[in-house]
Amino acid sequence: MAVTVAQLFRLSRRFAHDQSSIHADHTLGKPISGTLVCLAILVCLVGALRFWRQQAAMLRGQALAGGWEIGVIAVAVVLCLVVILVLLIAVRL
Repeated sequence: MAVTVAQLFRLSRRFAHDQSSIHADHTLGKPISGTLVCLAILVCLVGALRFWRQQAAMLRGQALAGGWEIGVIAVAVVLCLVVILVLLIAVRL
């Protein structure tokens, strides 16, 4: 997703008519993409941790139905989306 965001922000420069919004989108493309890559790494690490916890629970004869990992991923995604939305709105004002 981060690569797609970076490419779309770079391509918007070629097809838009308003030069101020073009420059804002172009400068925000790389930081937003970097943030999404970091979020993807965080999700992979939390997923690996959950996998090991699930395997340990299965050895004990139990199964994990939920946990803090799901909440961490949900909160991180929502916060990331809100920050990106606020940044895009602030730059266009």
